[in-house]
Amino acid sequence: MCPPGKDNVAKAFKQVNAFEFEEELNAAGGVGVVHRTRAEWLAHPEGKVLAATPLVEIIKIADGPPIPWTPNPTQPLSGVRVMSNTHVIVGTVASRRIANQAPWEC
Repeated sequence: MCPPGKDNVAKAFKQVNAFEFEEELNAAGGVGVVHRTRAEWLAHPEGKVLAATPLVEIIKIADGPPIPWTPNPTQPLSGVRVMSNTHVIVGTVASRRIANQAPWEC
């Protein structure tokens, strides 16, 4: 425990092992991750699984003939189905944009 305040919390966290804190937090039902280097991520069990997983994978999820994909030049992702399993705002917003086929804005 530490006294309230941004500086006190920052000082307390500097004394904590980030990897141990991540494990304890997750074991307690919390959500938090350490920002890992590339080497650390590739050594992590989840990093190993993802490194061996194809970037894009097509899995048949229903019976019936495949529906041919025909691109629409005005909407490059038309006809693509999107399923979002994200819980962070940016993931949900990105999935909604793709699902609605709205053009990306800069």
